[in-house]
Amino acid sequence: MLLGDRKLTSNLIGEEYLDPQPRSIGGLTIRGEHRDFSAFIPYDAVPVISTLLQAKQVSFISMSGKALFRGSASIDWINFMRDFNPEEW
Repeated sequence: MLLGDRKLTSNLIGEEYLDPQPRSIGGLTIRGEHRDFSAFIPYDAVPVISTLLQAKQVSFISMSGKALFRGSASIDWINFMRDFNPEEW
């Protein structure tokens, strides 16, 4: 899912419309052989992410969120990485 342009959020500054602490930016589901991930990415970030993926500048995506519960978890943040060193984690 794509969110609109970040400039439009200035129109929704009222407390009832814009929550300063989003609950999550995506979700992860793992059940048996089925794996599914969806994330909310700002519309203006899509061209940059797409270019990095096509140029193979991003090879790994790390995610952080709640622990899996009944095969599902909410994701609080994602990080696009070129390299991955398991010793750092």
